[in-house]
Amino acid sequence: MLDKIIGGVRAALRRRSTYLGLLVGVVFIILVPVVREPSAISKAAEDVPELHALIYALQRTKVGETLPASLELDSGLPVKAQEWALAADERDMAVWRASARRALQSHPVVVFSKTYCPYSRRAKDLLASFKLDPPPLVFELDTREDGKAIQDALHRLTGRATVPNVIVGPAGESIGGSDDLAALHAAGELLPVLERAIRGGRV
Repeated sequence: MLDKIIGGVRAALRRRSTYLGLLVGVVFIILVPVVREPSAISKAAEDVPELHALIYALQRTKVGETLPASLELDSGLPVKAQEWALAADERDMAVWRASARRALQSHPVVVFSKTYCPYSRRAKDLLASFKLDPPPLVFELDTREDGKAIQDALHRLTGRATVPNVIVGPAGESIGGSDDLAALHAAGELLPVLERAIRGGRV
């Protein structure tokens, strides 16, 4: 009789343990979020520098077009890779990544300028005197409706708030404005910097 009672108690405890285990499992599934490993494409998109993404998006816009207001370039906040891809009219993130990273290989010297600015004119004239191949890619911000927002984004991305802002090399390094270029030129360093940028090296 005692053995039967003990056996019944043990069976009840086993059932209770089973139910308790199931209950814990259900609660865990409900309350603990599922953490997904980012896809390879998502990881790849994250390693595209924003400055490259900006320049590539500008390369893709036609005359008279502006970048999407949804980018909120003047917010001071980073823009997601997917939004940059849409701004460049690319739906395939892998294609966008490869193209954006090459933006400064096809144009290793990029100048952000304003047509009326004497400092911008001076910087462009100095660069033109070197007859670079390929020639500098120039974006005149005062001719664009989104020029102020682009300048705000450049301030965040390069630390430089004014134009001209000269970007060189595959890494997208800002070498400053007119006075900075003049100082490099006076020291005999500007042409070597530009040549290294065109060859694909760091400046």
